[in-house]
Amino acid sequence: MTLYQGKKEPVSLSVRKPAPWLAVVASLTLLGASGAGLLSLLFGAKGLALGFFLGGMLSIANFIGLKLLVEKSFPGGEGSRPQVFWLWNAVRWSLFALLCWGLLAVSRECLFGALLSYLFFLGVLGWVGVKLKPGA
Repeated sequence: MTLYQGKKEPVSLSVRKPAPWLAVVASLTLLGASGAGLLSLLFGAKGLALGFFLGGMLSIANFIGLKLLVEKSFPGGEGSRPQVFWLWNAVRWSLFALLCWGLLAVSRECLFGALLSYLFFLGVLGWVGVKLKPGA
């Protein structure tokens, strides 16, 4: 897509595609969280199942938010804005704490399931980083 700004040269805008490794991480995390949630439901642990489901989705949303924050705050070269990064990172962690409080308000098992899903997400992210070597 090309935009024209007055009599200047055209400005090219690229539409970013999601990274393929991110789709693998998201898919495996959702698959694992859903499987753990369904298994928990079979054993009658509804709070734990809800925690697994929500934890899987929130883990992915948290990581994508961090990825976008880094890309916007540190575009490379000139114009890096670390102050903006730390401000929004503090907002992101505050939101994380608020969500943990909300999960705890549902039940301790819900929070525990969400934390297990987050640990599973980190494991998947590490595995994809080692095996698929994104960006290499």
